[in-house]
Amino acid sequence: MMAGADAAAALVEALGALLPAGTALSLAWVDGTSTPVEACAGLPGRQQRENARRQVLGMAVDPPAGNGLGLLWQDGAVRVAVAADPALVVPPPVQERWQRLAPGLIGTYVRAERAAVQVRALRKSERLQQALYAISDLSGSQLEMDEMLARIHAVVGSLMSAENFYIVLYDADRQVLRFLYFVDEIDPWKCDPEEEIPLDR
Repeated sequence: MMAGADAAAALVEALGALLPAGTALSLAWVDGTSTPVEACAGLPGRQQRENARRQVLGMAVDPPAGNGLGLLWQDGAVRVAVAADPALVVPPPVQERWQRLAPGLIGTYVRAERAAVQVRALRKSERLQQALYAISDLSGSQLEMDEMLARIHAVVGSLMSAENFYIVLYDADRQVLRFLYFVDEIDPWKCDPEEEIPLDR
């Protein structure tokens, strides 16, 4: 699961809402597959941001937070670190509420982000499946070859960037190529599907 910048920003804002207005927080979120995603609420200092980054990467934090607002949350490979200005004076009841509510809030956001990642993966899988069905239907159609290949190009283009696209048949025994389809944004060359091109050319 790769944490999104939007999810990290929303989480740090929600955590900041548990504290007095204007409290500056720095958050770092890492999932073991990417570099930390960082977000801030208010205007945290450089040391705060560095503390959150170092903590989420499992490094020692210096100086330690002295107001009860520093937090490291972990679930498997997912780590979320929150740092506040160590010099900030926070009343004990606020500290207690923070320590009680913040971990649950972080867990809720992490689970929501996991669900969002799964939804995106399912949508991508669905688009791929639809594309494969479309290509399968085209292969059984009565279209002329150039029209069918142009439609296959369009299907591939719906999945990824495919402005430049070609389909080549390669005869390994005879070491020749035949370009069945060729489209390029810049190169105006028109292929002849019947022309055999020696590989060494």
